[in-house]
Amino acid sequence: MDTLRHVFDVLSYEPSLLDHITLTALHLVITLATKLKNDILAAQPPNHDPLTPPPALPDHIAVFLATVVDMNINLVPVLWHAIAGTVWQRASELDMPQEQHAWDQARADEISGDTLWPPNEYCTNTNCINFHKSLIRERDGRRRVTLYTLGGARSTFSVHLVCSACRTTYYPNYAVQQGVRSYYAPSLTVIQAAEHHYVDRPLADLFISMMLMSWTSATNVAKIYNHTFTPSHSPPLPRLNKHHVFDIFIIMSLLDDCGRQGLRLHVPHTGDQKDRFLAAMTLRNERMRIYGQPEAAHFCSKCMRTFVDADGALRTIHALVGDAVCIGHARCSADGCPIPLYSHADRFCPSHHYLNYCCAVTTCRAPTTDHRKTCGIPAHRQLEVQHQQRNTAMFQLKGVLQRQAVTHLDDASAVSAVNDAVETNNGPEVPQQSSTFIDDTDCPAKNEQGPYMKAILGRTRTHAEFTFNRPCGIIISRYTCVKAESLSSCALRELDAIGLLPDVLFYDNGCRLHRYLAKHDPSLLTKITLPVDVFHWTVKHKKNDAECSLFCNPMQFPELRTEDGWYFNSSIAEQNNVWLGAYHSIVREMSFTKYNFFLDELILRKNRLTLASLTNYAPGYLPDTE
Repeated sequence: MDTLRHVFDVLSYEPSLLDHITLTALHLVITLATKLKNDILAAQPPNHDPLTPPPALPDHIAVFLATVVDMNINLVPVLWHAIAGTVWQRASELDMPQEQHAWDQARADEISGDTLWPPNEYCTNTNCINFHKSLIRERDGRRRVTLYTLGGARSTFSVHLVCSACRTTYYPNYAVQQGVRSYYAPSLTVIQAAEHHYVDRPLADLFISMMLMSWTSATNVAKIYNHTFTPSHSPPLPRLNKHHVFDIFIIMSLLDDCGRQGLRLHVPHTGDQKDRFLAAMTLRNERMRIYGQPEAAHFCSKCMRTFVDADGALRTIHALVGDAVCIGHARCSADGCPIPLYSHADRFCPSHHYLNYCCAVTTCRAPTTDHRKTCGIPAHRQLEVQHQQRNTAMFQLKGVLQRQAVTHLDDASAVSAVNDAVETNNGPEVPQQSSTFIDDTDCPAKNEQGPYMKAILGRTRTHAEFTFNRPCGIIISRYTCVKAESLSSCALRELDAIGLLPDVLFYDNGCRLHRYLAKHDPSLLTKITLPVDVFHWTVKHKKNDAECSLFCNPMQFPELRTEDGWYFNSSIAEQNNVWLGAYHSIVREMSFTKYNFFLDELILRKNRLTLASLTNYAPGYLPDTE
């Protein structure tokens, strides 16, 4: 970096320069030029060393700097010779008010201190003849974009560079070759949310924190930002919307996931934005389903107990707590079908699309008539009429909104377009009741119209999410309960296969699970005990039932107790599920892939916060699964 003596000596060559430039103006020129280093470098020949300041400024940059400080253009070369070394080694700083005024003046000439450039000057394609040999060049000029920051939205420009040899195109976030985007390192300073929309990294982190800690939907995140952070601007800048916010969530989550694996994120460059990341999300979802969360192998002194038993032997007990929470997504209404819906508004998946033309009554497969969802049988048609009348009646709107747990109608699709009701001939049956509301129901009465009938006239939804929790608060995995809350041996076998089957599993329905395993998979009972947590066993279980009293009574397991009470927090699953259940209205209209990706990522980030609070409890990882 140039010394003050060097700067003074060079400026002394032109006495009029010393007489006309102030220290404030000199500092402003250095600051502005520092933020324009990429612009200056773009005008140099391909063989220029990017670590060396060029001997002269491009004409448009020289004119800009001279105009800002009201200086004769002929004095700029001398000034540049004096400050070039300082500019080239100096890091950019935050904008000062006078700088922002200067940038506002320069924007008409496509000059901006916020211009977004690719992070590399050379081609990084190892198969290219120009690999790290010559500077890559600017292509197609600059694109005007909006950069969203904690200081508000800014109008700026983005630049993409192309290698003349291999035709790899470099954008601010990624390189494109043969139709594939390859993202740079996870630590990007700005994230591209759409073609002309970028979000500063600190702001993107804030968005995700709002979703994680205050259950804020993407819609409300965008509304809060537009109302709070976006100043008046002429002409008005594009506003942030929910799609930008959620794409930021997806991109940052995928980049973080790839970073943990030492990989780069690759996605298609062509096609719709809504489909661009589906393949990468699906791969992550499948890995989470098989192996659980990254913290699945966690243990600490709050979830693992080491003690000396009555025989003097050293024993270790690992515990899990299981419970379900009533949140879910739309699924195919064909019984037992696991295939995702093509659209969240559909009743059936593509494989069962033909059922749209069959009567909606579950015991009837006659073809539909008159463009309705039922056949011509009067009793069946009456179910559909009854369903429509209930959905269009004003008094039902409150109930529909309660079942959907929607605070703002923008957070979900219009309720009239995608109704979830299942109609019966002895009153409506709602397959997915919210744990948030308790509705008044009709007085049950004997059906005078004949046998009980049920028609699936709207969508069918998954019933709940079952979570496995360490007593310390770490959520190790979850799985979707399609039709009812049930914990089968399949889920336990999956835990056993990856070395995560606990010694103790607290489950409020442990007695039924014990009865099921004793009949269908007794070998598992030699590896695991199934006590019911203390509260549920006290108030909800029969004391004369064999499973409840002999196998699931927590008092039967002295290793779970201490002199002060119970060693493990067996209520942690319900505590965690209160947090998870608050996302009910946010996730209910998500697709199968997005729903699972969103929940897995939220759990991952919550686990990080929990882990940070466990530093005093000797955290570690189980050796068999580390």
